[in-house]
Amino acid sequence: MVTVLCGNLVVALSAP
Repeated sequence: MVTVLCGNLVVALSAP
């Protein structure tokens, strides 16, 4: 769960 949240956060910051 934590890994997925961290991954999504990194992707969200890396997208823009």
